[in-house]
Amino acid sequence: MSEKVAAPYILIVEDNPEHAELMKRALEEAPEPYRVHISVTIAGAVEMIGQAAPLLMFTDQFLPDGNGDTLISISKGVFPVIVLTSHGDEAMAVKMMKSGALDYFSKSADFFAMIHRIVQRSIREWRLVLDKIYSERKLRDQEAWRKEIIESALDGFWIVDLSGNLLEVNEKYCEMSGYSKDELLTMSIFDLEATEIEQSTMNHLSKVMLESEDRFETIHRRKDGTSYNIEVSVQFRQFQGGKFITFLRDITTRKAGEKEREMLLLEMKNMLKRMLSMKQENTMCHECTLMLGDIARLQKIKIHENVIIQ
Repeated sequence: MSEKVAAPYILIVEDNPEHAELMKRALEEAPEPYRVHISVTIAGAVEMIGQAAPLLMFTDQFLPDGNGDTLISISKGVFPVIVLTSHGDEAMAVKMMKSGALDYFSKSADFFAMIHRIVQRSIREWRLVLDKIYSERKLRDQEAWRKEIIESALDGFWIVDLSGNLLEVNEKYCEMSGYSKDELLTMSIFDLEATEIEQSTMNHLSKVMLESEDRFETIHRRKDGTSYNIEVSVQFRQFQGGKFITFLRDITTRKAGEKEREMLLLEMKNMLKRMLSMKQENTMCHECTLMLGDIARLQKIKIHENVIIQ
């Protein structure tokens, strides 16, 4: 047999016993089952909240041991608070709403008669508030996580607008370029590109927009005037008017290695030609003939099998 679930409780913080009793009676006679707890002081309310959070709390502005805004600060993000005012106290109540109260009402006959409907409406509004709070928190968490991933990336990162202006950069690209983040966010691709002229870069951006993505190599210019080789991987995304999401890898070391291998290959080719000429003239020693065979085999591996010699 299942246990009976206790009805949610509403906390009334009111030092006027007549007003507190009117509210209690109206809520207990409402179609929805509510438990009603009453406190005449802030201290008593804090103790009750510590035992269990209410579904909703009504509080008078002025209580024997302080103002109701103390309870508002305790309730934020946990349960809604409705401030009760006397006639002429609306300005203070509005101030308390800015501090986090959900709503405020003057204590009148109409209020006491409609209190159960006010509770229902306030609970619906509070759920919407919570949904908004949770959505905003989720977006903040996602943004923080995205930034953490980008900042810890081994490659440089840009977000670029349709005009080529840098909207976001990570620390790695700052390190690669020698510019600070603040400096880069005032710059565009054209300030960093060392090979393409501005119109060529704009044409390239148009091409990426049409094809959605591209991968290519180019050369960038550092703050100190030196240049370095970059491999760019860029995607176009249709958000916020269109943005280019770009990852940039410094391939200067790789390009230098490739150039060194090409020079070594050229040197080996020249040596091979000289040794073949010596063989044809019968002026090559036996050891040189063996060396020629070794070089020829290495050339075959390099050229025909496309294996890089380490």
